[in-house]
Amino acid sequence: MIDLVQSLVRSFHSPTLRLGPYRGKEHSREKRVQHLVGTSLRLNLARVAGLFACLALSLLFMPAPASATTYNVVQNCGAVGDGVHDDTTAINTCIGQLNSDGTSGSDTLLFPCGTYLTTSQLSPITRANVIIDGSSCATVHSIASGGNILVIGSSSTGPTVALSTIVYELSKSFTTASPLGVNLGDYVWIHQGGLDYSTDTLPGHPTNCDVSGCRGEMLKVASVNGNTVTVTTALHDTYDPTVNGAVVQKISSPLAGMTVQNITLNGSGTENDGLQMLEAVDSTVTGVTAENILSTALYGAGDFNLAWNNVTVSGSGNGNGAAMALYVQGNPSVNGASISNLNPGPVAGAFGFQISATAGGTFATSLLIRRERMDVHSRPRPRGGTRSTPSRLRTALSTTIMA
Repeated sequence: MIDLVQSLVRSFHSPTLRLGPYRGKEHSREKRVQHLVGTSLRLNLARVAGLFACLALSLLFMPAPASATTYNVVQNCGAVGDGVHDDTTAINTCIGQLNSDGTSGSDTLLFPCGTYLTTSQLSPITRANVIIDGSSCATVHSIASGGNILVIGSSSTGPTVALSTIVYELSKSFTTASPLGVNLGDYVWIHQGGLDYSTDTLPGHPTNCDVSGCRGEMLKVASVNGNTVTVTTALHDTYDPTVNGAVVQKISSPLAGMTVQNITLNGSGTENDGLQMLEAVDSTVTGVTAENILSTALYGAGDFNLAWNNVTVSGSGNGNGAAMALYVQGNPSVNGASISNLNPGPVAGAFGFQISATAGGTFATSLLIRRERMDVHSRPRPRGGTRSTPSRLRTALSTTIMA
């Protein structure tokens, strides 16, 4: 069809009659010229009609643009949002419809104003280009225990593949000992061990990971040539396969274009985690509040270009997990975060904010951590502090700890 339209268009640039500068005096020649010109005009009119017919057919059979669908948990799935009725099944119905939607449009899971009681962990959201919107007045209140309130994505990596040779800091490519199985646009996690004297005996084991995680970072693949992989950002560390056991893993199920915005997650003091962003790329979390969480209220793992904007954490964190924790990140950003009223126990008190196995990133605005009292469980830092090991950050934290 396209070839036919192009052929018709080109025909307008191919003259059907060429008239020289000579103007003959014979009447018969003038009549002949007029006849040929008239014929040419009729032929061009026929081509115009054919062109419009082809264009109409092209539009008729052209694929429709991707549509965006809003899944309203109240109107479409029967949630009540009064804080009394159990809305778990209704919300999961909308999530199931969202996950099975085969279109590529940016769909929305909408929570109108209200309090949505849940009694078990909600189904994970596992498709890309989704907006989870709390309308700036919706709360998901979970009374379950030991799980997570809302999970975006999944944590799935390929097998570890060793580097074939040392890769130095600021390099933009590395070579593996065997094929990694990646292509342009894929994401990988490069990581290695390091000496850890807090749990090891001197002189330590250089291939072991630190308590807070392996040294490493998330990278995006720019090109592949055999076993050599070029990435979009320079490496922030030197990776040694011999001394530190440096390896690379492919991220199996990255989710792009995810947005979580303007919603409150309340864990009743019994849920382990609030919001988990797993292998989210080019995504944002904006205006989210997570409160009364037993361990980590806001958690990111295996993410690339994930931005946290104006988030609030309250009544969360313990010795098993910081109130807000970013693990295995590439180019994260935190643009406004307030962390207050950290949990006191029952194990050693919480860190307010922790970054591990992360490189790059921007922490452009203040990270506010309110510290009501010192940790009574003898943690070496005061309760409410930050921990950023092992990480390589582009912009240092602007942190305020308020008594």
